Amino acid sequence: MNTTPRILIVDDDPDVLQFLSQIIQSAGYDVAEASSGHDCLRKVRESHIDVILLDVVLPDLSGIEVCRQIKGDPALHDVFVVLCSGNATSVAHKVDGLGSGADDYILKPADPAELLARIRTILRLRNATAALRSSEQHYRQLIEILPDAVVTIDLQFRLTSVNPQAVKMLGYANEAELLCKNIFDLTPPEEHERIRTDITTSLASGVFRNGEYTMLRKNGSRFSGEANSAALMDMQGRPFGLVGMVRDITQRKQAEEILRMSEERFRQVAENIKEVFWMTDPAKNQMLYISPAYEEIWGRSCESLYASPINWLEALHPDDRERVLQAALTKQASGEYDEIYRIERPDGSIRWIHDRAFPVSDQSGNVYRVAGIAEDITKRRQSEEALRESEARKSAIMQSALDAIVTIDHKGRITDFNPAAEKMFGVVSRKVLGREMALVIIPPSLREWFRGGLAHSFTSDAGPTLDSRIETTALRADATEFPVEFSITRIELAGPPIFTTFIRDISRRKRAEEKIQLLAYAVQTAREYISITDHENRFTFVNQAFLENYGYTEKEVLGRTPEFLYSTNNPPGLCQQVYQRTLTNEWRGELLNLRKDGTEFPISLSTSQIKNDKGSILGLIGVARDISMRKLAEEELRRLHRRIIEAQEDERLRVARELHDGVNQIIASAKMRLHKVEDHIAALNPAAREILARCGDLLVKALEENRRIAHDLRPSDLDNLGLATACRNLCKEFQSRSGLSVKTSIAPLDRLPSHVELHLFRIVQEALANAEKHARARKIRVRLAHQGDVILLKIHDDGRGFDPDSPQAGKRKGRGAGLGNMRERAAFLGGTYEVASAPKQGTTITIRVPCGAAR
Repeated sequence: MNTTPRILIVDDDPDVLQFLSQIIQSAGYDVAEASSGHDCLRKVRESHIDVILLDVVLPDLSGIEVCRQIKGDPALHDVFVVLCSGNATSVAHKVDGLGSGADDYILKPADPAELLARIRTILRLRNATAALRSSEQHYRQLIEILPDAVVTIDLQFRLTSVNPQAVKMLGYANEAELLCKNIFDLTPPEEHERIRTDITTSLASGVFRNGEYTMLRKNGSRFSGEANSAALMDMQGRPFGLVGMVRDITQRKQAEEILRMSEERFRQVAENIKEVFWMTDPAKNQMLYISPAYEEIWGRSCESLYASPINWLEALHPDDRERVLQAALTKQASGEYDEIYRIERPDGSIRWIHDRAFPVSDQSGNVYRVAGIAEDITKRRQSEEALRESEARKSAIMQSALDAIVTIDHKGRITDFNPAAEKMFGVVSRKVLGREMALVIIPPSLREWFRGGLAHSFTSDAGPTLDSRIETTALRADATEFPVEFSITRIELAGPPIFTTFIRDISRRKRAEEKIQLLAYAVQTAREYISITDHENRFTFVNQAFLENYGYTEKEVLGRTPEFLYSTNNPPGLCQQVYQRTLTNEWRGELLNLRKDGTEFPISLSTSQIKNDKGSILGLIGVARDISMRKLAEEELRRLHRRIIEAQEDERLRVARELHDGVNQIIASAKMRLHKVEDHIAALNPAAREILARCGDLLVKALEENRRIAHDLRPSDLDNLGLATACRNLCKEFQSRSGLSVKTSIAPLDRLPSHVELHLFRIVQEALANAEKHARARKIRVRLAHQGDVILLKIHDDGRGFDPDSPQAGKRKGRGAGLGNMRERAAFLGGTYEVASAPKQGTTITIRVPCGAAR
């Protein structure tokens, strides 16, 4: 491709046309010629022209009219026009010519060196303008097609630009409304300190990645955002702000970039180019001529410079003054003066000046004047700075983007491959640049489809649709395929089109969707009643089993608190208690619920918190099960146990009576008969008498043991003297028999119903037996008394104790049956049973029976 600038010379004088062509061709430029205005217009529209040297006076159209037509044609916006005239040389002519849109005005005859210098200046300005337009258009297209929110902020945290996706994401009406905010208006107070720290890190390191924050929409609602940022640097490498990309990771909303570079800045660079023409004596003591443009650029009057030629030095920036003065005194007369410097205008603004000078000699060859051209290149410098900023922003976006960004030319060859793409596809950019994208990241089965779309500019059914999001598969360097979401955007630039592809790896999202579907199915098909409530304890989800059991529709449940399901037979405030306990930890227990038809049923309920990976509570979950059948079984088991105890007591009473009425009578009768034998047989020898005496003693002991057994089975003093006396007698007898120390504190009690006295007596009897058989105790304390409106029974031993919570507690040597009997007897009386024990710390059994139940 030929990159030599092409210059069209338009002049109706063949000699001038030939002279100018030779000068310009000698400088290495490609030259075209035209001799009329219409010829000029035809050639500039048919072929590529960079600069036109246009004579003001032409035989058909004036050069000014030709300039107006060229500048009015959008297709020719990159063509620069220099008006040339040897007749129209007044200031008015120049103003008229520059007013038509001309980029320069040269008087003929022009010095060849000056002419070539002017052409070089015009070409540099044209190239800078074209590069800036191309870069800004590329950058603007890149920003506008990004799916995420993009913002820039200054060092005071104020928003300086936002894209439409940011406005949409944050819920504002327009950009202007959002640009009134700073970054802290868009985040809750608890995030501010961390944001300051992360911004400091980003400014120091240049890039900050994957910061997650809580964001605020205009309506106050919150959402989670993932942000990447990069520092924006000026020419001196100092940060002047940040560019950030924010992705809504709650809804994965797509963003469109709205960073627009100001077209006004470009127009300021491309238009109103003016130069100061000046002339002095070689010693710089006299200003011979200064053009009116001096007043516009320097902000000072021409008269002040005529009066004091040194005034131009006073406007120089202090940092440039010494250098420029030395160059002016030593280089201007030799033609080597070519300086760029800064001036300070009276209003304090800074202008950049490109100043060149060449000597003017007399007929003797002596330099008697120095002429120069001072060009205000402030806009060009600004354009160069803007170009650098644009490239820096583009680079920052490419570097910080979470998605793969791949730019391809019209033949599908890769021209840009950002770090996210390198990571996603497992290949470095230098190995893929210039290669066909279809061969690098598109699976073989989709390559023809992709190429067909490229051939039709992605606008037909032959391939993917332009500017739409498509879910398909991509190919890693290791030949593995994975699901992606991508969009393709065409960037309109001069020449063949360029396409930018945004690719997002959705493997994790796909796995998450599958997992969510599986979990949803599991929850919906579970037999338990599963529900979820929000932070205000309002239902947000119930499963199918819940709806079927309670008889409600989903619409009737969602948004309500669980209180309408609670039976009035529950303890007051139970619903709020469950909610508060769940907010702090969890709750487990049993309660009564109501179905829609009013039927009451018991449930076992377990509640807990739903937390995210940061530990924040997202909601509360409850899992319930209908335990009606279990409750019926438990109640039946309790009735059975009570019937067993009643049967035991009846059997004990029967056996005690039989022992008293039967066995005791037989033993007594046998003893009497032995006594008669001993009295009537006098001739018995001493040995026989001894045997009879021993038999009599054994019968007495048998009689006493039989009475003790009968007493234990049904103590007569319990029926005759009451509970207090029976317990005292039991403790005395136990102490006498076992040798253990038994201390009692038994208050006088009014007589109680016989079944109450019997059960309490059996509890004492069982506790003493356990202490003797299992606890290996030495001391036992028994307390029986009134305590308020309850009867208190407490038995404590100093034995070896045990762990009541251990699965093996009470199972050794029959202890479990004894403890179970005591518990059932207490429950039968409507009382409570508590056992407190620990290894090597003894055991305390406490029974409390309401006086009302005892009566």
